[in-house]
Amino acid sequence: MKISLSWVEEILGTKIPLAPKELAEKLFSLGFEVSSVTPFPVIDHVVTAKILEIDRHPNADKLRLAKVTDGKDMLTVVCGAPNIEVGQVVFWARVGAILPDGLEIKETPIRGIKSPGMLCSGRELGVGENHAGIWVLDAGTPLGASVQSVAGLEDTIFDIEITPNRPDGLSVVGIAREIAAALNIKWTSPHYKFENRSTLSFYPVEIEDKGGCSRYIAKKLTNVTVAPSSPKIQVRLIRSGIRPINNIVDITNYVLLETGQPLHAFDADKLEGGKIIVRRAQEGESVLALDGKTYKLDTDLLVIADASKPVAIAGIMGGQDSAVSETTKNILLESAVFNRSLIRYGRKKLGLASESSYRFERGVSRWSVQAGSDDAESLIQEKAGGKIAAISDVHAAAEEKSPTVTIRNSYVERTLGEKIPVSEIANVFQKLGISVLSSSNESLSVHAPEWRLDLEQEADFAEEIARVRGYDKVPSHGQSAWLPASTGRVSIFYWQNKVRSLFLSLGFDEALNYGLVEKDEALKFFPKESLACLQNPLASDQCVLRPALFLELLGNLKSNLAYQKKEVRLFEGGTAFQIHGGNVIERHHWGVAASGKTAEGSWQDNDPSAVNFYWIKGAVLELLRGLGTQAKFAALNDLSQSAEFLFPDAKKFLHPVYSMGVIHDKELIGLFGLVHPGYAKKNDIAENTVFAELDLSSIERQSRDFSIKKISLLPEIERDCSLWIKQDVSWESVSSEIYASAGPMLKSCRLFDVYTDDAHPGLRSLSFTLTFQPSEKTLSDDEANAFRDAVIKSLSKKFHAELRK
Repeated sequence: MKISLSWVEEILGTKIPLAPKELAEKLFSLGFEVSSVTPFPVIDHVVTAKILEIDRHPNADKLRLAKVTDGKDMLTVVCGAPNIEVGQVVFWARVGAILPDGLEIKETPIRGIKSPGMLCSGRELGVGENHAGIWVLDAGTPLGASVQSVAGLEDTIFDIEITPNRPDGLSVVGIAREIAAALNIKWTSPHYKFENRSTLSFYPVEIEDKGGCSRYIAKKLTNVTVAPSSPKIQVRLIRSGIRPINNIVDITNYVLLETGQPLHAFDADKLEGGKIIVRRAQEGESVLALDGKTYKLDTDLLVIADASKPVAIAGIMGGQDSAVSETTKNILLESAVFNRSLIRYGRKKLGLASESSYRFERGVSRWSVQAGSDDAESLIQEKAGGKIAAISDVHAAAEEKSPTVTIRNSYVERTLGEKIPVSEIANVFQKLGISVLSSSNESLSVHAPEWRLDLEQEADFAEEIARVRGYDKVPSHGQSAWLPASTGRVSIFYWQNKVRSLFLSLGFDEALNYGLVEKDEALKFFPKESLACLQNPLASDQCVLRPALFLELLGNLKSNLAYQKKEVRLFEGGTAFQIHGGNVIERHHWGVAASGKTAEGSWQDNDPSAVNFYWIKGAVLELLRGLGTQAKFAALNDLSQSAEFLFPDAKKFLHPVYSMGVIHDKELIGLFGLVHPGYAKKNDIAENTVFAELDLSSIERQSRDFSIKKISLLPEIERDCSLWIKQDVSWESVSSEIYASAGPMLKSCRLFDVYTDDAHPGLRSLSFTLTFQPSEKTLSDDEANAFRDAVIKSLSKKFHAELRK
């Protein structure tokens, strides 16, 4: 919202005693962020003048000589504007003037004839972009008047960000109220007095859709003169981002900016049947709008119609067939309150936004609907000579009045951290127009003003006290509170941050996705009944809450590969949604996708190996080890296909051999492995792509005590061991048995060789290194050998392993 400082000062009837920068800071403290402050300085030596004669330039076909007078001097000015005519009153920049673009006016020869200044267009005076011709003023404009007195060019424009809960701030009057309250400026809201209305006829207005329009004020004004607006109105409209059209339309826009009330003026003679009907559009109807486009309507759209057809899209835009033109003599002025949801629906449905719809969507007040109508009527009578002939004010429903709210002093003290006298609270409310119905030492009973739609409960009024008094006056000590001593339980956020840090340390980059996927793609892997579908999706490819992360994460990987990224390593943490037993189950998943080489090539190793099943398994192991937990791995064929299974059709996107499930406390918590070759080919991703997805909820929920383990200063001792063991026994099973039988001094177990030969069919040799590290005394060779022998004995007993000789 662009606000004119001179306009605010005109409403308040006084100069604001702050520099523009200080005023911007004050508005910010009131909750109105000022994004920019644009000054427009005064322009000296620019006055109004009348064109007396026009002659051709002897040396140029497109230039003319205009004899002008400012009431005192009479000089001939060279002018190239195509629209000059004898008798026009224009702006004359005399010698010595400095225009906003920095041009200094001098008596300069133009094609051999000196010109004592120039006749100005709006753009040359810093108003808008119109440079097609000179700015023509009303014939009655006094001569010799300064440009400032006529057009009010000296000003400062504040571009203010208005939050959705403060529709009253979308007006010059609304911002003036805030400034007055903050600076203790006494002012009176404009009140319009009109002649006795009892003799006026009633203009027929029917509200068929009472839920769509709660109030409609219609005023018929006759014998108006349609002409350009005054320079002052034009300047304020242009600097607020609105193009001037004619005095009637400009007045409706001017009042919209001033009061925040959207208005519309119809050519009354173009309304068939001489009546207005507020109704829903009928099937097949359309409107040729003021933007020159024809919009097809449906029965959910609210329209303003005459006796036979729609003439405007209610609250959004008027129609061309009933628009005010140069020939208009009688107008119908509309001021109404429309349903916010219907206006929002219409704006989205038609893709048509306007200054009016912007305000109606946020809400207009009982104050603005009346004040806007009265303000516009007064201006039309003053500027266009209109006379009021008929009026109607139709209430389709009882207007909602602001509730009476009790403000407890104890609540204010508890909220703001300071005891504020009742008299000071009442003073703040009075500045804001909040009525204090009664007060005592314990509380106040208040009633919000008509224009404040956001004041509904006690907390809202407490915020007003802090806002106007100044947030800097709120005590910084706050309120003390005791926190219980830590029980050793770590929050879920700690684990999530820890997992994120672990992935980053492993060289992965984090991906961020919307969490919405295409339904057809999700149905390839999940049954329909398990999908959480949106009722009103924004796009066809974002209509299902993702049941797992791999649908989006593998898409991210594909996009990176398409941009010639050779090594891609991505991870993401986010919520996955599945329906089980009629309820939406939310799980916090972590997903990993990688493709390419395990490292960048160098002069030492120009061709490092590609990522593979064992690489992704190692990443999962490192993650689990970093979380201080262990898990078991199982082949996909051995996993349960129950309703709680995370990926019902995992075999469609994971390799049938090089993939496994992750088991923690007998619960499936994830999958990892190579992407299925068929899936990779169909989706244009590399065959060596690996993927993992884990639900770490069970690990994150566990209570963990922080403990510090002393680092052993004693030397490690290693023992190698090679055993023949059946080929169908996994290393995972062997490793688990080793840790279970080796005792607490075993620090690590590393497999370094796998060997097979024809002499031992069905067997393979597993060679591994056992690393022991004591904490109290150095191990002797005999003690280390004893630990190794215990491991061999346990493996022999459980797996019939034999020592390789």
